[in-house]
Amino acid sequence: MKLSPLEIKKQEFKTKMRGYDPQEVRAFLEMVSRDMEDTEREIRELYEKMEEMQKLLDHYKEMEETIKSAMMTAQKAAEDMKENAQREAELIVEKARVQAQEILNEAHNQHREILESLEETKRRLENDISVLERKRRAILEDLYNTLNLHLSLVKEEFEKSKEYLREKEEQDVGPEEEDTGGSELPETGDQ
Repeated sequence: MKLSPLEIKKQEFKTKMRGYDPQEVRAFLEMVSRDMEDTEREIRELYEKMEEMQKLLDHYKEMEETIKSAMMTAQKAAEDMKENAQREAELIVEKARVQAQEILNEAHNQHREILESLEETKRRLENDISVLERKRRAILEDLYNTLNLHLSLVKEEFEKSKEYLREKEEQDVGPEEEDTGGSELPETGDQ
């Protein structure tokens, strides 16, 4: 069962004789609740950053498609010009090809650098998320273990109290009552 910080904060425990200090339990639950809220907030912030990076990546992909489309248009225009004026068109086409190649090379270089940067950022974010998930799991395991320890201590105290009450009842039964033979101790609700 996944607990929310609010559920931890509002958790109530039954009080027993010689039980834990309610203020200490409440303070501990408040601390665990705050830690979980912080962890959840950090995870949300990392997911938001990852979404922003994805939007930026999508934007750059759109730019790449626009550049490709523009280059295809430029090549078509160059071919049309070649048909109309062979000599002049060959010079213009050659110049356009050189420029287009430079633009393409620059665009590919920028695109590669942007993708590498985004991939590195994505790896860091995934690593941060992984670290936060491990921390969250560790906190939950610690909380689980602590609560189990507290539960076992409460059970042990309960058993000791039952044993003490049994012994007290046996002591309260006098020797005269033992000699009567047939009387039994009254049953209690603890059994």
